[in-house]
Amino acid sequence: MTPATDELLPISVVGALTGVNPVTLRAWERRYGLLLPHRTAKGYRLYSGTDVARVREIVSWLEKGVAISRVRLLLDSAAAEAGQVAGHVAQDWQAALDAGMEAALALDVRRLEQQFNQLAGDYPLSQLLACWVDPLSARLPGASASDSARPLPGAVTARVVFEGFLQNKLAARLLAAARRPGREPRWAVLPAADGAEREALMLAVLCAEADLPVLLLPTPLPADELSLLGSRADVAGVLLVLPPGLSTTLLERRLGAARRHLTDRLFACGDGLLTLSRIPSGVLPLTGPRQQIINSLSAMSTSAKSTSAMATKAANRQDSKEQA
Repeated sequence: MTPATDELLPISVVGALTGVNPVTLRAWERRYGLLLPHRTAKGYRLYSGTDVARVREIVSWLEKGVAISRVRLLLDSAAAEAGQVAGHVAQDWQAALDAGMEAALALDVRRLEQQFNQLAGDYPLSQLLACWVDPLSARLPGASASDSARPLPGAVTARVVFEGFLQNKLAARLLAAARRPGREPRWAVLPAADGAEREALMLAVLCAEADLPVLLLPTPLPADELSLLGSRADVAGVLLVLPPGLSTTLLERRLGAARRHLTDRLFACGDGLLTLSRIPSGVLPLTGPRQQIINSLSAMSTSAKSTSAMATKAANRQDSKEQA
């Protein structure tokens, strides 16, 4: 969707059109000077079609790995070379990974915190997870002092320290998001089996970052409890995170009758989707990178809210007719 050039839109609509959280839009304006929306007499922000196009251009640069602090220069420079940008991006992430590796091997949680916060200020959380957390976690257990497969001394301890830091950091962000007001139905996110706990946590935090109400369950649930959870009126749906190596037989056994009870409300994602011989009936797969999964949940939530609003209006009209 693209608004007409003379149509001014509120920040909530721009967020829905572009997938950018209104909090982030305000930060791009105040901190980086990337946007200059119109203002009403009461100070509310209004965005033109040109503003929406600029937001999308900013997003495209962020998706290429460019730090938000560098985007303005690229937006203002018609001579920006894609190859040069890609080279700088690769160097930036490599430097961040090297610094993270050094801090983890030193068991220095304070430095890990500083690096995480700096990257979180420059990049969307989804990109920070994909370009720093994932590769750093993968490097730690297999770090090599030479060309051999022999791990660096302390690499296992460093991984444990890093994983503990990451869990605490993401859990704190999730807890802060849970304090926000709102009574919309929540997405329940949980691992389908052992081995997907961290991925479930990261997806839950990304839901919160996208202003999607979310409930994280850190461990798998029995089939009967899963059915009860998914049937609650305050739960929009259940997202199961599948660990690598999960078989279709084991997944069906764990789900039990929940597949029949949670029609159109039971979703699955994660690396385990790749190892299933088939998708069990009653389970709706969500594939792609993490942000794509979050976008899918957001679209379903928006559709559900629109349907609910239309039903409420129809009911009110019917009540008015009956009263007349």
